[in-house]
Amino acid sequence: MTDAGRAVGVQAPGGRLAPGRVPRNAPAQFGPPAVRDVNLLAALFALVGIVLPEELQISVGPGVTFTPGRVSAALLFFPALLILCRNGRRFVLCDFLAPATAGWMIFASVGSIGVSAIPTAGGDALDFLGGYLISRAYCFGRPALDTFVRVLKVLAIIVIILAVADNISGTLIIHNVANFAPGDQGLREGWVRAASTFVHPIALGVFCALTAAILLYWEKTLLSRSVAAGLCFLGCFLSLSSAALMAFTIIMVAFTYDQLLRRYSWRWSAFWIATSILMLTVFVVAAHPLNWIFSHLTFNPQTGFYRMMVWDVGLTYIAQSPVIGFGYQFNDIILDNTVDSIWLVLSLRFGVPMAVLFFLTNVATFFPSQRDFNGTSDVHMDQMRCAFTLVLLMFMFTGLTVHFWKSMLTFWGLCLGVRASLRELSNH
Repeated sequence: MTDAGRAVGVQAPGGRLAPGRVPRNAPAQFGPPAVRDVNLLAALFALVGIVLPEELQISVGPGVTFTPGRVSAALLFFPALLILCRNGRRFVLCDFLAPATAGWMIFASVGSIGVSAIPTAGGDALDFLGGYLISRAYCFGRPALDTFVRVLKVLAIIVIILAVADNISGTLIIHNVANFAPGDQGLREGWVRAASTFVHPIALGVFCALTAAILLYWEKTLLSRSVAAGLCFLGCFLSLSSAALMAFTIIMVAFTYDQLLRRYSWRWSAFWIATSILMLTVFVVAAHPLNWIFSHLTFNPQTGFYRMMVWDVGLTYIAQSPVIGFGYQFNDIILDNTVDSIWLVLSLRFGVPMAVLFFLTNVATFFPSQRDFNGTSDVHMDQMRCAFTLVLLMFMFTGLTVHFWKSMLTFWGLCLGVRASLRELSNH
């Protein structure tokens, strides 16, 4: 059977995959070597842009800067758009929600600050929408998806090796050699918090945890899965980030649960029911649910209480301008210093509609259908659907205590685009 046949899951009359059959309207990126080379270059360009230090940025004018991730997004933006719009591709709901989300960033910023906010808001919109369009266009079908994951795997290994070097040397090597100033150079539990090439240790840790989810489902043998999970855990541990370690633990539990009960189609229904009951219990029993999460699921409860104070102040500001927010300057000593939650940041900067659009964009890529519960004829692609659903859920969950920006926001967009392409394949 060809990779193309596996990628689209072509059904024979008896319910099995028909070897070598490809639909008449199948996109051109299935199979041909030249197209595979294009997919490889696109994956390299996009993912290298994410792991390169953000400080390697180019300033082209007042407020206009291009990080490595933005350079990749800008150069591939229109080619990706053309590929996505050509004959044979079919749009899904998130293809409309993602541009609406990026557009609201700019619209709300202009409404709250004025046209001077366009360069900054446009950069954030490019980070998110650029990543989404690149993977949506170039990561469609099994060969392209496998290429994307292989590149991610190699880059993750390099990043983790550099994190080990940070820990052994007792200093953030990449940042010190290049004379960068990372967001956090302090110690935790007497250890240096590794950052590798990322701007902050938390970004490194969350990146490793999310990569673990992808590799666990992509690798085929117990040994390769164990090695991948071990390396990613090492990256999470060296970052000493409670958000990363918590995400990694949840990923391992969810993966183990899925593998043990994979013969039963009801496993995810039961999982979501149990999760909903647990969340409902926390919200009913705890007087302040977020306060319980921050104080019980972080290394240092003091940071949890500080985050809760930030939420209290932030919610007060949001009530004053719930539709368009305040842009990028709040004139508050707490909020202008740090806001450790992407959901709070989005609501403060661009209003509540922005947070709602962003949430719906994520959910639209994996909202369960009957096929998601029953699976398709391609077990590998079913596994990857689970992987990227788990990645997006962990992005959303860790976003309660982490603010993702620039390269990590682009990585979020890339994972959204991959999951949207997987949904397009399963729908058609």
